[in-house]
Amino acid sequence: MKKEFMKKVITLIIIIGCILLILGLLSLFDLVNMEAMPPILLAAGLFNISNAYYVYGKNKKSATFLTLSGLLSIFVSIFITLF
Repeated sequence: MKKEFMKKVITLIIIIGCILLILGLLSLFDLVNMEAMPPILLAAGLFNISNAYYVYGKNKKSATFLTLSGLLSIFVSIFITLF
């Protein structure tokens, strides 16, 4: 039961990651309004932090990198929004 649930969660995480990547690329190439970039970066940062929480038990170095990259994405999102 737990393995089936984890497989569904991992599939959902992969789908959300792909959607964020596609939205980021569309926004980067100006196919979507650039005002959509800060929320995409914020969502990507939160996504990286949640992945770090999932990976922490298996690989602490990867979890640290994911946490730092998530915090950087959130910082850039806030910086873009304010300035």
